[in-house]
Amino acid sequence: RIAGMIEKLQTQTNLAVDAVTASNAGVSEGSRALHETITSFSKIAGSIDKISQHVSEVAAAAEEQAASIEEVAASVSEVMTLIENSSKEAMDSAAASEESSAAIDQITRVVGNVNTIVENVSKEISRFKC
Repeated sequence: RIAGMIEKLQTQTNLAVDAVTASNAGVSEGSRALHETITSFSKIAGSIDKISQHVSEVAAAAEEQAASIEEVAASVSEVMTLIENSSKEAMDSAAASEESSAAIDQITRVVGNVNTIVENVSKEISRFKC
């Protein structure tokens, strides 16, 4: 009866380890995707910065369109701010993913320790049965 309980506990522990491992893989994949997103945002921000520079050159050459160009520059600045905010949020999410991954690693180690303890207890119980 105790052996059955221990076996059930080992099975549940193994299922928990599998679930944690799968979660860890999901977190790693999410972290990779987030890194790619951050890289894309950085490229977009660089492109927008170049566009902003060109807009400023056009404004100097065409004074009659200065008002229109100022509006475009303001819009570009707003987009830059939005991208910077999005990039910061993406970095914060990446940091949270890293923390989650570390927590999952720690849980995996704890579950491994529990498995070891359960195996040791099972061995000790087996000694008393004989």
